[in-house]
Amino acid sequence: MPARKTKSNTLHHDCLCAIFASNLKRLRQQSGLKMYVAAETLGVCKSTWSQWESGKRFPSAEMLAAIAACLHVKPCLLLGAVDCKCLPPCSQSVNPKALRTVPP
Repeated sequence: MPARKTKSNTLHHDCLCAIFASNLKRLRQQSGLKMYVAAETLGVCKSTWSQWESGKRFPSAEMLAAIAACLHVKPCLLLGAVDCKCLPPCSQSVNPKALRTVPP
């Protein structure tokens, strides 16, 4: 049975979307990719990418992994985890202080 939609769940989702959006935009710009190039690389419309960066939409788990691969980072970095050990180290160094993180 799915979890009940509560105000707390909604706030957490909104916060996660905002963190993801901020980190996505920063990492894309840091990598030197134009939005339309990143979108084309993943086979999505530029408007979809734009909605991710503005926090209006959130990608599926599979797309999150594809976005991370496109940006050469770990998926957890997109979600605000700074000291993530979920995958082998990525090939691109990322300044953890530049990323928005999940509040305690």
